[in-house]
Amino acid sequence: MSVFLKESWTEEDQRKMAAQLRGFLLPFAIVEGYGIYGRGQVVVGDWKDKHTFTAIVMDGDMVETGIRFDFLPHSRCSCGTKGSCSHMAAAIFWKLRQEGLDVRRFVKAYGLEGTSSPAKAAAARSFFGSPMPAGRAGKSDASGAKPGPVETPAPGGGFRKWHRQFEQLLPVYRGEKEHFLQTVDRHLLRYAEDWPDMQLKALYRMHALLYAMRLADRTFALSAYGFYGIRELSDELIVLFAEELRGTDREGMTMREDCLAYARGLSVMIDEYGLSERQSLIRWLFIFRLVWTNIPFEPELRRRERERLAESANEPGLDGELRMLRIAAAAHLVVLEENDAAALAFLDGHTETEMAMVYLFYDYLELYTETRQWSRLHLWLAWLRPRMAYDRNEGMGSRYYLDCWRKLAEAEATDERRKDMLEAMSEALPYSFDLYAEALIEMEDYRRWADLHIALREAPNESSHYSKVEAKAPQVLLPVFHQSVERWIRGKNRDSYREAVRGMRQLEKLYRKAKMPERWREYTGQLLERYSRMRALHEEMRKGGVIR
Repeated sequence: MSVFLKESWTEEDQRKMAAQLRGFLLPFAIVEGYGIYGRGQVVVGDWKDKHTFTAIVMDGDMVETGIRFDFLPHSRCSCGTKGSCSHMAAAIFWKLRQEGLDVRRFVKAYGLEGTSSPAKAAAARSFFGSPMPAGRAGKSDASGAKPGPVETPAPGGGFRKWHRQFEQLLPVYRGEKEHFLQTVDRHLLRYAEDWPDMQLKALYRMHALLYAMRLADRTFALSAYGFYGIRELSDELIVLFAEELRGTDREGMTMREDCLAYARGLSVMIDEYGLSERQSLIRWLFIFRLVWTNIPFEPELRRRERERLAESANEPGLDGELRMLRIAAAAHLVVLEENDAAALAFLDGHTETEMAMVYLFYDYLELYTETRQWSRLHLWLAWLRPRMAYDRNEGMGSRYYLDCWRKLAEAEATDERRKDMLEAMSEALPYSFDLYAEALIEMEDYRRWADLHIALREAPNESSHYSKVEAKAPQVLLPVFHQSVERWIRGKNRDSYREAVRGMRQLEKLYRKAKMPERWREYTGQLLERYSRMRALHEEMRKGGVIR
């Protein structure tokens, strides 16, 4: 493929390129691939090795395609199509554009837009941003008619019709993250501004925001913005969704048959968008809990949904993350139907929760801490405790969990709760070191604070609490500095001996504060006898004023 990746593209280069593409790609693959490329559905690409260019294409599902620029027939795509496919064509167009080729002019000049005018028109419309749904470029409906103009969303017709219209109005997003919300407002939310029925207006906006969350997920999941940048955007969308939900007459919503259907549709779309696909940056489980907690669906509907989720979690071959999401969603419906204890019993009935993704249950910790429901908080903390060993965030998640233990211990102020808190913090070491140390200081348990520093070989004099411990209980610090001195002496070089002498000077100060000067003299005598052959150490001890 010597004609690929030119610094400049001559007419001869482009002619050879067109010939090779026609030789590798079938005509329909070129047309559909051009449409996919034009809609911005190639989200990221990079070199895997010297010859293979890998790209991610969002075409309904996420597809990974590898283009072998040294020999195109060796290219592969995860979509499973034998031979060439439209995703490969889209990835090639994307890379050529990166390398400076004017793809639009190239496609037009060498007749790559298609052999039939409908296909050519469809690809061109998609390239110029026509509101055509993803995956429909160049295709007719079941009757053979070409897609017509986008119908304006309106009350009635069902929630699925709304979502089909969302796909037409905003199939992809190609702008900056900072402008995403304004685009959603302009292309989706604005259509309900003048609706007189406030309930249907709010339901429409909630459905539109669910679609916007899915669109943000597809657009930014593999972008350079990073996890926290996208999480900030998703949280803004969730806040807007929650404001719409809490601003409605939720009791009245379930009494109207038309509104109830749209309300039930929220749960349906959350399931389809968030509980059926992996690698999402949207907190779909939180949104699920938000909807089912705030909309008073009839108990029979909750029961059926719980049974459906529990059954779907047992689908053969289901990804473990999705299985756990569905189990956690079903457990929340048990909380609403019965209570927390019943939900925990339900979770215990699933072996997956023995190695649970513990962060899925932090919503309960946050809710019960904010609402000061301490007994309910304790139930979840106690259930999570043996599972925290499986926290995949290397302690970052456990810090929030431990802070909830601290707040519980402060609120209930019993010896039993303080004991539970300290044990939980001890189990989370070393990630919990600073939280554990601070809790011990607050309890004035200075000996355990010193033991903690010995166990983890942390320097106590670098702690912000050191002066308080030194003033209140200097004797507990003696073993810490004894250990430190011995460790530095074992270094057996001048620099380590000087550090050891600094520790000895600190020990002398502590012995005096503890009113034990004779113990200091005994200690230095034993030290000189034990290390009598280390002349360099003796010299440094004299220089430091430890001995004379």
